[in-house]
Amino acid sequence: MRLPPLHAIRFFEAAARLRSFKAAASELNVTPGAVTKQVQALETFLGVRLFERNHRSVALTPDGAAYLKAASAAFETLSRATAALLREDGEGPLNIWCTTLFMQQWLVQRLASFRALHPDLEVTITVGDLGDAMPPDADVGIRIGEGSEPGLASHHLIDIRLIPVCSPSYRAKVGPLDSPQDLAGHTLLRSNVRPNAWRTWLSFAGIEDPPHVSWITFPNSSAAYRASMEGVGIALGHRRFIEHDVAAGRLLTPFAVEAPTPESYRLVYPKSRRAKRRIVQFRRWILAALAAQT
Repeated sequence: MRLPPLHAIRFFEAAARLRSFKAAASELNVTPGAVTKQVQALETFLGVRLFERNHRSVALTPDGAAYLKAASAAFETLSRATAALLREDGEGPLNIWCTTLFMQQWLVQRLASFRALHPDLEVTITVGDLGDAMPPDADVGIRIGEGSEPGLASHHLIDIRLIPVCSPSYRAKVGPLDSPQDLAGHTLLRSNVRPNAWRTWLSFAGIEDPPHVSWITFPNSSAAYRASMEGVGIALGHRRFIEHDVAAGRLLTPFAVEAPTPESYRLVYPKSRRAKRRIVQFRRWILAALAAQT
């Protein structure tokens, strides 16, 4: 692997981000001449011009803009990984990474019980999409999968079983929904991330040819789920995620048919960190909470 010196990329990133060699020099605590020298060395190494220079300002060339994007992403990844390693043996927050749907429909409703057990442990929650890799600074991740992943310990949490849900106001507006065949003419809500979920459920319900329906597609399952609560149409929920809203009267399940899938939500974390106290504490809590919910 042939790479330019890291400090040359660092000088370029600062100058490109600030659009000024002088401002970059001030940030890096060096002279503007030092920035100029390092940027020129980088351009020589790459064989392309990264900046268009004039008397008072600098502007990125197309090659420079593309290289800035890559350099910024690389520094961000390196920064997060370094921060994670630096706090390995010290105190720090528990960083939980999960999907928006899991956070909204399961985790936040139960965090108070975790806080009661560990009141001094700071918690940070970040969310991502289904296909995202677990961020390097996350202690634990909760993601959908079918098994273990290289380098990660994995614990089964929740099987994904699909069941239609709608609001009481929607059913009052459209009338009885007595069987899956009654879906004809209705508005079905789906996620762009999981576009085939409805086909899976319809097939399990014995409907090979989907009835004539209207579709609304959302960017994720959380948005589709929220739209169903607002009376927009019928969405697919997960049994473990809808119980709270059904009990509160915000949602109902018009059909009893639940379609199993091969996927499940899993708790994952780096095997190298499995003995870290904050990870052990969270693992014990979430597994106990789900066992009590069964």
